[in-house]
Amino acid sequence: MKELNILHATNVKLGKYFPEFGVKGKDVRKIIREIFVTIIKDEIKNRNIDLLIITSNLFGVNMYSSADATAAIDLFS
Repeated sequence: MKELNILHATNVKLGKYFPEFGVKGKDVRKIIREIFVTIIKDEIKNRNIDLLIITSNLFGVNMYSSADATAAIDLFS
């Protein structure tokens, strides 16, 4: 039987609002989005992931931008 390689992510919360960062909050959200996409792509490629499971919140509740949604859609396309 072939081994099943699973990657699990939870509570990513793309687009989460960070009021403590003030005007830099937008930059923090962008960095989090870019790091998430990079990690997922690299792990799927380098570890031959068969199944990606995302539990709980992929997006921050009513806080994500169209850039966050597009990044997720592109990642899973």
